[in-house]
Amino acid sequence: MAMAKTETDTLEVFAPTPREVEIAGRKLAILPLKMRQLPGFARAAAPFMALIVDADYMGALTAHGPAVCDAVAIASGAERDWLDELYPDDMVRLTAAVFEVNLDFFAHRLLPMTKEKGECMAALMKEWSGDTPSPGSPAAATALPNALS
Repeated sequence: MAMAKTETDTLEVFAPTPREVEIAGRKLAILPLKMRQLPGFARAAAPFMALIVDADYMGALTAHGPAVCDAVAIASGAERDWLDELYPDDMVRLTAAVFEVNLDFFAHRLLPMTKEKGECMAALMKEWSGDTPSPGSPAAATALPNALS
């Protein structure tokens, strides 16, 4: 049984609440990635994403430290030089916050929406191609002629 959306859920769509994290005496507000950040973040995170999915943050830091710092800088807005000077435990906490906020966003908001839009597009393409007649009209009237015949 699906739960009804609350006012908080609706507001969260328009203005996600940042996750406040205090790292090395500095407060950072972590929000889901914006479109302008996505390509750079994805490129930076690609080498270590499997480690993050396995919750192996230390493995990610030790094997891919510069890439982790690049990805976290993009997502958090923190200066790369400042990140380089953090102690590993602070970097693990910050990295975890960045990925938790974004994985939650992708899993709960982006993937369901893209799945829904993809299904809608597939149905439209099927209708457009003539595989399924439009409601209320004969199949011959809605089918497109085959360009190869």
